[in-house]
Amino acid sequence: MSIIWFLGMPGAGKTVLGNRFARMIGVTCFDSDDYQTARDRELIGKLQFTQEHCDAQLNRIVDAVRVLGRCIVAHPLPNPESRAWAHAHDGTLVYVRAPVPLVHLRLKSEERKHHHFRPEMLKPWILRHWVEPEHEGCFVIDNTFDNTAVNERLGELRSLLC
Repeated sequence: MSIIWFLGMPGAGKTVLGNRFARMIGVTCFDSDDYQTARDRELIGKLQFTQEHCDAQLNRIVDAVRVLGRCIVAHPLPNPESRAWAHAHDGTLVYVRAPVPLVHLRLKSEERKHHHFRPEMLKPWILRHWVEPEHEGCFVIDNTFDNTAVNERLGELRSLLC
């Protein structure tokens, strides 16, 4: 099994780029939101989601996709512990990086108006959960407004992995 983890802040574009890359290489992309329980969403809404809850979700994801071989999963992997867990499970890390003001705008977009992660949750989530990846072997994609640069990076990632 080989999972390519697209990680980053909520609203950075993990799922969008994960799906785009999945189409490029002919695999399936999974959104970690689909592996949240009702209790997970409740705790996320209250900003009480812990590392223990995150670990349980990661285990649910790996158990579900284990039979597929290579696939992509979009998940925040917000801290070194989560990213180390993904590495230990034969994972490749792709950090989808976007500036916080842009992430906030994306969270306020029409496409996300029914999403459980609301724009006002971003700042407290960053303070409580987010640790910028450093020296963790992530392939970095800067997801701003330059679609050409993003596609070039996805092409580079494809060359590295395929």
